[in-house]
Amino acid sequence: MRPWVLTTKGRRDKLGTSLECLFCDMPSIPTEARVYKITNTFDQASIPAGLLQRHSTRPGTWGRIVVSAGRLAYELDGPAAGNWVLKPGVEGVIPPEIKHAVRPVGDVSFHIEFLRVPTKEQD
Repeated sequence: MRPWVLTTKGRRDKLGTSLECLFCDMPSIPTEARVYKITNTFDQASIPAGLLQRHSTRPGTWGRIVVSAGRLAYELDGPAAGNWVLKPGVEGVIPPEIKHAVRPVGDVSFHIEFLRVPTKEQD
C-alpha cells in the first residue's frame, strides 16, 4: 500500500527518492527449470476453490502464473513473502513448497505453468 500516491503533494514529495521495487522481491525460477505441465485457462468464475485458499506445490515444483487479461492478486508466504497484483506481462512466481493463494481483481483470465529442474535421470 502506498497511500502517498493519492495526492499531488504526496507524489511530489517522493520525486527523486528511491523506492523499493516490490516486483524485484518476487522469487526467480531457476534458469534450468523446464515447463512440464500447463493448466487450463481460468477466469474469475472458473478458478478452482483450492487456488483461492493457501496451498503449496510439491518439492522441486515451481509455478509461473501467467495472466492474459485483467488482474489477479497473488499472496506468497515464506521467506519471500509478499502481495502483488499480476497482469499481462507481470507474472507471478511460485517457489516449491511455499504456501500461496490467488484472488481475482474483477474480470481475469490466467493459467499456471509448472516447472522443475531436470535431474540426470531425465536428461
